[in-house]
Amino acid sequence: MTDTITAPWSSEQVAALERFQTTSDMHPFTCGADRHSLSPRLVPSHSGWYCPDPACDYRQDWAHAFMADPTTWPRPAQCSPGDR
Repeated sequence: MTDTITAPWSSEQVAALERFQTTSDMHPFTCGADRHSLSPRLVPSHSGWYCPDPACDYRQDWAHAFMADPTTWPRPAQCSPGDR
């Protein structure tokens, strides 16, 4: 398991978490509830993650530490020309 961080998060961390959620090749954090009218992809805020569906009250107060630091994000595997 990787190191984790817990909310509250700084504005810089929230921005990095949002960017990671939307641009990473890794599966995003999602809400586990089965009753969504909107995407279940969690949204970061200063007080933690929340489900964007107004009918859902799911919250999560932690993230993997690397997600808030773009310099440590996993890089996609690179194929060499002979691998194709």
